[in-house]
Amino acid sequence: MIATHSPSERQRAGVALRQKVPRSAQGEWTRPAERADPTNLLIEQGKSRIQELLPIRYARMSADPFAFLRGAAAVMAADLAHTPTTGIRLQACGDAHLANFGSYATPEGSPVFDVNDFDETLPAPFEWDLKRLATSLVVAGRVAQYSGKAARDLARLTARSYREQMAKLACLPPVEAGIAGSTSFAQSRVLTSRRYVTPSRSTWPRCWKVGPSTSAWPRRRTVRLTFARSHLWFTI
Repeated sequence: MIATHSPSERQRAGVALRQKVPRSAQGEWTRPAERADPTNLLIEQGKSRIQELLPIRYARMSADPFAFLRGAAAVMAADLAHTPTTGIRLQACGDAHLANFGSYATPEGSPVFDVNDFDETLPAPFEWDLKRLATSLVVAGRVAQYSGKAARDLARLTARSYREQMAKLACLPPVEAGIAGSTSFAQSRVLTSRRYVTPSRSTWPRCWKVGPSTSAWPRRRTVRLTFARSHLWFTI
């Protein structure tokens, strides 16, 4: 039902939710007194997997912290279950780390950039996917020997880009937003031959009123992350 409301109505509803759960609360995590042991969670999850492949899986996870993060979605989900949420639930990716995004073709042959791994999908708060993505950038940054500050900057830029992109999509009708959500990133933020193209303000929807916190696109940064004997170039 919410999807049929006007952009202004959705904006007011979002503001009301933010008054209950401010963004600052999303940066807090306190270890629960009876937190489940991460090793036990992985062992329990492994019971539903092909047993002969588990040693290979665990060996890959032990390569570095980012490799462990990739294979430990259940551990992070258990931790996120104790964090504040606005109450907005959706069909989440469930494993939205940076390596689970990529380019592929639609049935019509159009290239898109979007999530490309859905084997952990589940109904969950939208904050979980965003936090896992931001966390993956921090961990991958540290594995790539970025400083703590530089790694945290990656997370901040990711959250900011997400917020600004959602502000644009909120102005569109539901069907158009669904289509634009998987193509706009590829069209406006693609890194081609390490050249970044910034969209002009003239392309912003009229209903997106730019305030002090959204007065400019995020600072451009090309990042090279090296982990598990491979490297990834991307721009945020």
